[in-house]
Amino acid sequence: MPNETLAQLHPKLDFLLKGHRVDFDAPHLELETLAAVDAKVSAIIDAHEDGPNR
Repeated sequence: MPNETLAQLHPKLDFLLKGHRVDFDAPHLELETLAAVDAKVSAIIDAHEDGPNR
């Protein structure tokens, strides 16, 4: 992971979002920013916490 850029993380995050059935649409976010990664990670965490086991 040390050689990956923030933009390269997005396909992995998109896979996790899809797995949690989260519709994530934020075209205003630039993929090279930490804010974009943070937004997706937060959406994944929220979906996990709101999952069927809660």
